[in-house]
Formats: sequence, C-alpha cells, structure tokens
Amino acid sequence: MPDYRAPDSVRLGFSPLTTSFVDIHTAVERMARILEQERHRAFPADAPAFT
Repeated sequence: MPDYRAPDSVRLGFSPLTTSFVDIHTAVERMARILEQERHRAFPADAPAFT
C-alpha cells in the first residue's frame, strides 16, 4: 500500500503473508516507469489527504 508524504516521500507497506518478491519487483518497476514518464504530474500537488 503506497503512502505519499510531503514534500517528496513515498512509503510502501507490504503484507508479508501475501506479497512475493515478484510482486514487490513489479510494483517498483511500475513506479519507476511512472516517474520516468512523469505521469505523476497529471495529478494536483494539493490533492485531498486520505488516512
């Protein structure tokens, strides 16, 4: 489960019982692709917070 923390941090929380190393690798690859393509810029920086 990803969690954005201002100003520039992302935390990832994994369930150790159901998450494999392949799942983690896939998630990190996807996040890298999003950053490389700057797709994250399509969302407002002041989006509402969810807790």
